[in-house]
Amino acid sequence: MAADIITAISYFAIAATILVLVVRLRDQLPFQVVFVLFGAFIVLCGATHVMGVLPLGDNRGAVETTTMVATAAVSLLTAIILPPLLPRVEALVRDAALSRQREREQARADALAESNELLVAQAADLQRVNDALAASLRERERLESHLQQVQKMEVLGRLASGVAHDFNNLLTVIQGNLELARDEPKDGRTDTTYLDEIEQATQQAAELTRRLLAFGRRAPSQTSRTTLDQLLVAERRLLERVLPANIQLDLRTGVADGLVEVDVNLMQQAILNLIINARDATTSAGRTSGTVTVETGVRVVHEETLPTFPPVGPGTYMTVAVMDEGTGMSTETLEKCFDPFFTTKEPGKGTGLGLSMLYDAMVKSGGGVHVDTAVGRGTTFTLLLPKVA
Repeated sequence: MAADIITAISYFAIAATILVLVVRLRDQLPFQVVFVLFGAFIVLCGATHVMGVLPLGDNRGAVETTTMVATAAVSLLTAIILPPLLPRVEALVRDAALSRQREREQARADALAESNELLVAQAADLQRVNDALAASLRERERLESHLQQVQKMEVLGRLASGVAHDFNNLLTVIQGNLELARDEPKDGRTDTTYLDEIEQATQQAAELTRRLLAFGRRAPSQTSRTTLDQLLVAERRLLERVLPANIQLDLRTGVADGLVEVDVNLMQQAILNLIINARDATTSAGRTSGTVTVETGVRVVHEETLPTFPPVGPGTYMTVAVMDEGTGMSTETLEKCFDPFFTTKEPGKGTGLGLSMLYDAMVKSGGGVHVDTAVGRGTTFTLLLPKVA
């Protein structure tokens, strides 16, 4: 009995829930008739359990028959209505699946759009960073060009006193010979020896002026073929002027006569920078006197790699070695020595561009620089320039 009561109550509760659902969703719920019939079927099922509990007496048979007939009618009606509704049920299921798929696709599209917006924003940020970096690089190039010119002026300043001294000597020769020429007898024939010396002195003065102007001007690279011996001998006077009186220049030439193709002014400045560095290294070592040695030669590079900056391939190279008696460089300093603006000198005593300009000169000439150094035993910079003849 208790089981029948509990079952009946459960059936009636299910039917009531279905009724509430039909009433609340009457405008949206499809197949309302089916839900109503299903609810009626459940009510009738519950009624059969109620009849098992109630004392119906002689009417029990009629009530049970009526209940069974109603249940059969509801079941038959449901069975008749359901088959035609299957296509609509399938359509609803497909529509629901398509709706869920569209929702997923829309969610992916929204996520992709959000990702695209983020990428656009990141691209804009990256562009701004690139623009700032390009502006920074342009400013650095401008400052580097300015500092290179400042370094030229610094070298020219060191040369100025020596050039003035040379001009005074040449002018003294000119003035002295002119006085001797004036002292010649009026009625006699003037000895042209004095005038020849005057002409030679003025030619030397003009050549000295040309070299100084060529060294100081900012002009495009113009290469020509020459030998390193000729280049050094012709510029010896200028090279000596950058050294103080207590440091001697030992120029060793006459060994190599192979031609190289270089920008003479650029190479002259590169060698001057090396000699200035050698001078500073010697004085910083605490020496009261010393020697800077400049030596030309020839070197054959085979298949094995020679450590140069920049690297050079196999071949025959004409060389210029600049050797100092300074303190040498550590491995850390050697790795950075060609970096622009890197210097070990005190503030205000070096721009850090000398060796980077040397590196640039080697790149333009197709050569390289080999550095032999160690702390406590000085440094040798060897320039290797391709032999062209």
